[in-house]
Amino acid sequence: MFIGNYYHTLDEKNRVSVPVSFRTELTSGSVITKGLDGCLFIFTSESWNKLVEKLETLPLTSKPAR
Repeated sequence: MFIGNYYHTLDEKNRVSVPVSFRTELTSGSVITKGLDGCLFIFTSESWNKLVEKLETLPLTSKPAR
């Protein structure tokens, strides 16, 4: 699990750099998605798949599950 705050700007090609400390953990794949409060969330493939499995069990027509 990655926890922390990192502040970066986009380069001239609108890319963001991933902190070096994260890169070694992401070599087997990763998912970057829009997070909360203007943040990005970065998940390893394994943690993303676990989250998806959990989401698939929620009743998406129920307000509390959304």
